[in-house]
Amino acid sequence: QPPRRSFISRRNYVVRSASVRAKPNWKLNPRSKGGGGLVETKAGDMAERFRELTETCLFTLRLEVQMHCFFHLSNMAHSEYALKDESLQPEGFIVELNRDLTSIEDAISKYLHPSKVKYIFSGLDQLVCSIIMRTLPLISHRRITPFGVLLITRNLYALQQNLTNVANASSKHFDHARRYFELINKSLEDLEQFRSDNPKEFSQEEYKAITDAYAANTSMDMKVR
Repeated sequence: QPPRRSFISRRNYVVRSASVRAKPNWKLNPRSKGGGGLVETKAGDMAERFRELTETCLFTLRLEVQMHCFFHLSNMAHSEYALKDESLQPEGFIVELNRDLTSIEDAISKYLHPSKVKYIFSGLDQLVCSIIMRTLPLISHRRITPFGVLLITRNLYALQQNLTNVANASSKHFDHARRYFELINKSLEDLEQFRSDNPKEFSQEEYKAITDAYAANTSMDMKVR
């Protein structure tokens, strides 16, 4: 069993295992002499085991990368978005996640075929956007100013740029997430009109989180006055 260490320190165990390319399964020759048929059968079984090990290791690496995304993006729930000024940089946990993903890609690309690297990173664009959008209910009770919305969209742009380089990510999911958070800046009338015109653009829970964020902003504005 591999020791319980960081991703990079485990790569020689998992990544090298995932890079195994099993030979084609040998066919048993019932007429072979000297036990050759038995050897070929065992070799075929071993090749199959290597194929299964390869698939397990690749799936494990894929899950590990996804867990890194959950770990870093969970910090968003504790961030402050009632900003009075524009932030020109993405948040620190976004920078750390991008650095993390780049390090992982550099590590595994030394051992794995590009198609396997692509499999490990596939779907991350949709995953990170989904995590960020689903975090809104956790922060919708707090004030989110237009500068706060701008910071969130800046986070999305930073992730998109990095994932485009690492995993050739599509802009579709990032555009979808940016449209979602920009709804916070709309008036209640415009928000209801958008929801009426685009009932399936976002789920009922997602629209509710936007409405809650709008209500929190309105409540804070009244207290300031």
